[in-house]
Amino acid sequence: MHGTKGVYYSNKDVTVNVLKEDKQITLFITGTATWNAICSVEEVGTENVPITPDKSSKIVFQYGKQEEPFIITIVSGDEILAEFTYPLNIPIHDPGEPPEEKYSESTAAGCWLKGLHRDKEGGTHEALRLFRKAIEMDPNFTPAMTSLGELKLHSGEYTEAKDLLEKSIYLNINDGWAKFYLAQVYLELGRIEEALVMAFKSAQLTETISPGYNLAGAILIRQGEFAKAVYPLTRAVEMNGQELSSRNLLAFAYWKTGNPETAKELIGSVQKRDPLDIYSAIIQGMMGEKNGLYKRIAGRKEEVLDAADFFLTAGLKDEAVNVLEKYYLDADIQEPCPVIHYYYGILKNDLQRLNGNWQQAISTRVMEGIENLVKMQKINLRIIND
Repeated sequence: MHGTKGVYYSNKDVTVNVLKEDKQITLFITGTATWNAICSVEEVGTENVPITPDKSSKIVFQYGKQEEPFIITIVSGDEILAEFTYPLNIPIHDPGEPPEEKYSESTAAGCWLKGLHRDKEGGTHEALRLFRKAIEMDPNFTPAMTSLGELKLHSGEYTEAKDLLEKSIYLNINDGWAKFYLAQVYLELGRIEEALVMAFKSAQLTETISPGYNLAGAILIRQGEFAKAVYPLTRAVEMNGQELSSRNLLAFAYWKTGNPETAKELIGSVQKRDPLDIYSAIIQGMMGEKNGLYKRIAGRKEEVLDAADFFLTAGLKDEAVNVLEKYYLDADIQEPCPVIHYYYGILKNDLQRLNGNWQQAISTRVMEGIENLVKMQKINLRIIND
């Protein structure tokens, strides 16, 4: 979709944006492969167009008395790459009654369902209120306990999350998500072995088979048990072939156990599904394989933080630090981001503490972060003054 300035029509071969103004139709076209194609707008005209994944091609058609709808066709030889009308005939859909209006707060189940909906909309505080209300109405209503425990986990309130999730499991031993979130809580509390056991327990229940095995594999990788991590990560992939995180971790584990060919095959399968996947490309770079990732993300704060978080979540602090260094701190051009300097300082401090050399840990990066922040403040003040 790169360079199309928006998307009007897309299929497995091409992505097309159509802009219409006065008596002019402008098309931006890019593709998943390279074709010498012919683009035609029925009763308006025909143009030759080179289609490539590297950049979009722009075509302009002038028309007179022709009226909508326009039939647009893109053909390469005998192959029809796309055929659609402008405007698309999209049926009107009745959204029906808003879901939250269906749930009454007069029952525990109604409060819980309404809380789930509020949480999906970003209303976390309202969701907290509704989950608590559900538990007040029915102290044994485990779905609300699990949901409230999840929110407490994500807000860093691990002790309260632990109490809620342990009670939920005591009342309903078949709650896979309660076990999955409790494994994460144990991990955050440093109770690694208990986290591993609970992750495997969550993997025994239908709804959490794949995420449970994924978490178990990540915990084993965190412990440096790469060979042991292969089994749960393989099971995670088998249970959910569309999920790419497990494939990437499995590739990393195979590489670390001296099986680079299998790792390359897994990375290839990830990139076939998602050519823009950052994590597989970084692992590929660690293995010495060349790709265009550095040019794509170097100095870009969101991509770099996201990539570092992937490795940090698996307990791979060294790899997270290397990502921050290589793709941001050592980049020639950087988007301003004091947060990266902050996290880099913390991670370096943790690693140097392990090596008994923490006295010189973070001062340099903290100062760089402060300087970066000052630069951002000066830019913001200049914008305000202008």
